Amino acid sequence: MASRIVCQNPCGVSACDCVSVIGREISPQPALLAKTAETFKNVAATNALTFTPAALRVSAGDIVRFTFGSVAHNVFFVAQAGAPADIAGNNANVAIEREFAAPGTYAYTCHIHPQMHGTVEVR
Repeated sequence: MASRIVCQNPCGVSACDCVSVIGREISPQPALLAKTAETFKNVAATNALTFTPAALRVSAGDIVRFTFGSVAHNVFFVAQAGAPADIAGNNANVAIEREFAAPGTYAYTCHIHPQMHGTVEVR
């Protein structure tokens, strides 16, 4: 049975991917726990309504940290095999990680600001 933790750090995502779960038992994502000391690849959802960088190249197994400033954004991936889970909701002043396990090019957009789009290329 997987170890369980009670999330005390909603939206800080240092050890789990809980987004808005407060005080509820959740299972930590092992890939995130194993990589907490490593440097993440970063994509910023900016107040200027852009994703920076708009295109990011990573290796299979890398974790990308999506950072959200004071303007709320979300990240929805084009549906395809291997795409990570969407980052739904209105996310502001938080960082949320996603692991990119399978090679491919994954396009995404912000549903709040449809002009915002980007890609992650996994090799």
